[in-house]
Amino acid sequence: MAFLANERCLTCSKELDGRFDKIYCNDLCRATYHNRKKSVDERCVRAVNKILLNNREVLKDLNEVKKLKPKKDMLLMKGFNFDFYTQVKDLNNRTYKFCYEWGYRIAAIDEVEIVQLDESSFLPGKK
Repeated sequence: MAFLANERCLTCSKELDGRFDKIYCNDLCRATYHNRKKSVDERCVRAVNKILLNNREVLKDLNEVKKLKPKKDMLLMKGFNFDFYTQVKDLNNRTYKFCYEWGYRIAAIDEVEIVQLDESSFLPGKK
């Protein structure tokens, strides 16, 4: 792409002066341009990751109360979204859905069984 002298800033459209290859009038405009672009490109990723991180926190928090056998409704009340998970694994002939290292399966009577993976089972080189 060839740049011509006296083009306009990509962010604020102010007329540029100086180097022939200059495309922003200052550092603030440069940063603003890239932040806007990144914001649009990654909006979906951030939204999905927010859901996954919430799911992980709900599982982690409910697992801390060991005697509690949470019901599916309890997870839903805490904002858990059963449509989002990072992986599916079979453990002891049972299928679990995981949000990072915390997994769950719906057992009898809508009870939720929560498990935690050891990091060696999902991180490369951690055996």
